[in-house]
Amino acid sequence: MLGIHTPSKSLEALVRTALFHGELAPGVAKQIEAYRVDSISKKEARLLEILDDVITDGLVKIIPATNQPTIQTTVAAAESSTETASTHTEPTLIHHTS
Repeated sequence: MLGIHTPSKSLEALVRTALFHGELAPGVAKQIEAYRVDSISKKEARLLEILDDVITDGLVKIIPATNQPTIQTTVAAAESSTETASTHTEPTLIHHTS
């Protein structure tokens, strides 16, 4: 039975992943939400309760899908900061006398 998972074992793996990393990635959150709308076993309901508790306690942080940078934006930001660093001049302090 290699590679075959029961639904509760799949949910358990998703919950363990969130607990291990201390965050709930958008893809994992979407898979977990599918369990919330289906008819689930008592074990699956308990796993969801545990996940909800650790999220409430701040032990697992939910990562919003909109904040996921793409490789292109990360590279562009790195290039931009490199250009800024190479053209950066030290600020001059101006003292005003009254």
